[in-house]
Amino acid sequence: MCSLKKKKVFLNYALALMRENFLWNQLPNHKEQIIRLPENESEFTKNFSPFISEQNINQISELINKAIFDIESNAYPKTVFLDSSIQIMSIIGK
Repeated sequence: MCSLKKKKVFLNYALALMRENFLWNQLPNHKEQIIRLPENESEFTKNFSPFISEQNINQISELINKAIFDIESNAYPKTVFLDSSIQIMSIIGK
């Protein structure tokens, strides 16, 4: 079983990673100077960042923050993660 704290840490990590992906798109000429990611995350960001844009970053951030709030409010974590991931995929797929 994952503790509540680990779930919140994971969601905060996801939020930070979304921010890095957004910045990767917004700063194409300066990304190496500003964005410092480990090699495995950098590779993920190169592939995933095209899906994060000005049109969807706020919605995704709000969903992740809502998931954090729901987990803190004792919602069933599996349901929260499933619902959030489906909604994020629907936003990204637009």
